[in-house]
Amino acid sequence: MRVCALCNAQSRPPWLLASFEDMLRELSEALASLPVTTEPGLLASLVAARQRGELQAAQVLDLAVTVMKGAADTTCLLVGNALVAAQREAGEDPTAPRSAEALTHLLEASLRQDAPVQLTVREAVEKVCLAGVGIPKGARLLLRLGATGRDTCSMSSGESASRAPRHGLAFGAGSHRCPGAGLAMMQARVILEGLWRTPGVFHVDVRAMEPHGLAALRGPRHLPLRW
Repeated sequence: MRVCALCNAQSRPPWLLASFEDMLRELSEALASLPVTTEPGLLASLVAARQRGELQAAQVLDLAVTVMKGAADTTCLLVGNALVAAQREAGEDPTAPRSAEALTHLLEASLRQDAPVQLTVREAVEKVCLAGVGIPKGARLLLRLGATGRDTCSMSSGESASRAPRHGLAFGAGSHRCPGAGLAMMQARVILEGLWRTPGVFHVDVRAMEPHGLAALRGPRHLPLRW
């Protein structure tokens, strides 16, 4: 977990990296001062797990950052990527999805084709062989999650974004699945529904889009809309 957080953080520009390090320090001090309690709550559960020796202090810090800060970037990128996907499919005359199901399909397709989180790091717990490549125990692997959503075995190139099947690892899987996946989808749906309910027709200026620019993330840093 620590490796993943640092991998993402190191791709930030110096001024933003300094702010990130300040946040880590303040949050670490706050977590260290929290009393152990049986009251329900995520941070309380993490502190209790640290007290029992089930988690190290660095793991508690990374989990807290992932939950409290991670969604701010990734949900914004999800909304931007979905708007770009809708615009590209609709052309110069974009239309709003006419049903909740159509909007869900759009979000799922956007997640699969342009996942906000593009890579992660894992450590092999035993010696394995994947596609003819031997991986020794203890090896650190850089996994390109974004590539899984463009697997031609699961979707032909002629399928549109709104009809794409539900596949991909945008939110992870198994014990590594994002705990905020449901919240992110709800936030994105509310934002997009609000945009499409706004009077008038809006156009996403895809050509003026500025990419985020971080190795671990994918999506627009700046995306102009005009009505």
